[in-house]
Amino acid sequence: MSRLLVRSLSMALIWFVVGPHHGAAVAAPTEPSRPRASGLADAEVEAESDLPPAPLPEEEPAAASDETTSADESSGEKDSGPSDDAPDAPAPEASGAQSSETKTEGADNGESPAEETDDTGAPPPPGGTLLDKIKKAKKPVERPQPAEFHGLRVGQSTSKDADRALKKPLSVTNQKDVVRRIYRLDSGQRVEVRCLQDKVQAIVVSFELHPPYRELASEMGLDKFEPAEVVDEFGETVGMALPEAGALVVLAKGSRQRVAELVYEKIDAQAFTLRAEQRMDKDVDACQRDLDQALVVDPQCARAHWLRARLLRDAGQIDAATKASELAVKLDPRNPRYRLTAGALLADNGQFAKAIDQTKQGLALAAARPDLKACALNQLGDQIAAGPGRDFKTALPLHVQAIKLAEPLAQDRNPTVRRLAQESIIVAHLAAARNIAWGNWKKKKTMVPSWLNRAEELAREAAASENASFDMRLRVCREALAACVGMEGDLDPTPWAEKALAIAGPALEATTDAARRRQLEWDLGTALYDALQVFHTAGDAEQALKYGALAVEHLEAGSVDRQLEPVETYLLGRLYFRMGSVCALHMKDPQQAVGWFERAIPMLERPVPAAALVEGGRHGESFVSMAVSYWATGNHEEAVRLTRSGLKLMEKAVEEGVLEQDALRVPCANLATMHRFLGDDEQADAFDAMAAKPTEVQRK
Repeated sequence: MSRLLVRSLSMALIWFVVGPHHGAAVAAPTEPSRPRASGLADAEVEAESDLPPAPLPEEEPAAASDETTSADESSGEKDSGPSDDAPDAPAPEASGAQSSETKTEGADNGESPAEETDDTGAPPPPGGTLLDKIKKAKKPVERPQPAEFHGLRVGQSTSKDADRALKKPLSVTNQKDVVRRIYRLDSGQRVEVRCLQDKVQAIVVSFELHPPYRELASEMGLDKFEPAEVVDEFGETVGMALPEAGALVVLAKGSRQRVAELVYEKIDAQAFTLRAEQRMDKDVDACQRDLDQALVVDPQCARAHWLRARLLRDAGQIDAATKASELAVKLDPRNPRYRLTAGALLADNGQFAKAIDQTKQGLALAAARPDLKACALNQLGDQIAAGPGRDFKTALPLHVQAIKLAEPLAQDRNPTVRRLAQESIIVAHLAAARNIAWGNWKKKKTMVPSWLNRAEELAREAAASENASFDMRLRVCREALAACVGMEGDLDPTPWAEKALAIAGPALEATTDAARRRQLEWDLGTALYDALQVFHTAGDAEQALKYGALAVEHLEAGSVDRQLEPVETYLLGRLYFRMGSVCALHMKDPQQAVGWFERAIPMLERPVPAAALVEGGRHGESFVSMAVSYWATGNHEEAVRLTRSGLKLMEKAVEEGVLEQDALRVPCANLATMHRFLGDDEQADAFDAMAAKPTEVQRK
């Protein structure tokens, strides 16, 4: 591979930190993840928390109650309000920069009352998943053949073939077993043929008049190949790689259109990975084809496996992405980018201890690269905040440190370093706002908006100065809405929800890539889900249903033609549950609530994914809550079934020490009421006794 291509690969924007959903990131940011809840897997106040804690009259049992605010899939378990010794929340400092992304998700265990099912979360779509397409694509992929020059082909032709095709050489030199043969064509071009053991290894054609690229490509039969840009350390285009042809076009100095040299070499996997990365955000299918070709050329290409892991992760195929990432790390264990991606995927699966270990290894390997180190610090902070300990106080200084590392690089001449630093600064501001919103800090009401407004300002500057995509600005809105949930009514979500719609709308209209559209739809839907949660908690049913309906529309659109991961299925189920809860609690319409619950229950009865960070007691309370609406509509059998399922989960949570035994009073009392109404006094008496003495509850 030529030195020019090697240098371009080293400078390309290829950094990925978890941190676009599906997260996460840097050079091609994938979605970041917010700390998850320990209670319900939503940053929400559970609907059942607003229901009465005691049974209603015989025909209407009560829902499970909970006096505390729980967190949502997008956010994290909330600390109690600031205590007297709570630290002041830090204020953001003025900086000049932009974004990165992180994608970590919560973990814990939790089981649903349903029978064992597969873990895919949803039936395969008609067109198959991205992973299905990848598996099918492997079979027909053939090793490409290098392009010919005057009948010569690298790796196949000999020195005698070169003499026959190009006539007598002007000179022949031997340097370290490489024979260099110089020719002059009748058309005036100088041609150098390099041979090793009499096989042609490279052909370099020099053009003194520097012809236009399009004209030359057409003449040489290279115009059928899509080039990958080759850039120097300052981001200037200095050449174009044509991976299928094994050709590299070297542009004349100071020109983006005229050719100085045309180099034919062996087909190289790295040229395919360079183009794959440039296609990743534009054409997922074309990107996948390039990665397939790269791995045919070199099955041990660590970079191709790493890019495939990123592609699969963006598509929500976490298990397959994890396997590809593990292989990349195995092939190149000292690459910090590969370590960080591996850490991100472990966090996606809820394995926070292992995720943090991998991220720390990536941090150590990035010691000489402050731009990468800042990304690693952001990822580490996100994982510490999202993990079971919800340690917002430890996480926050890591993000502040990331800002200090990245700020001096925000105006670097190297565009890769500059953009990465700018992204890291934005991500750190968003993480700081989230940690303050969900943590135990003083002055939260002023500090959270300050951090968010600064992040928005930086993202706007980035979009203008770097011609960045809209993704970072949508990310700001999403993180702001997650912070609104944590602020418990002290931060109005309306402006952020409307900004998210305004940013994503034109982008959805403009995109022609189906995978890109699905990712945008999902990102917007999760942002609007947080708006629903805030309004639900505040008791504003009209606004809750407005943004909830939009969240349903966009999340369902983001689910088309792809198989959802278990955590995504769970999120969609929680959305349907919350819409039903708004109808039941605030609209007093149990029939409409049941319509939503019918959609929620099949999803919530699947095994709860570890990454949802759901505590079984809260999950059980959801079933007890839904049962009340079924009972009110006359579906007594389903009401009993749901209440029993919820009680089973709650009992398990009591055994695990994560739920107070008094919480069992409500489902037991409800079951007593239900059975007595149905004429089963024996069962009713048994549950009455359990409700009176919850510490002696036995599994029924």
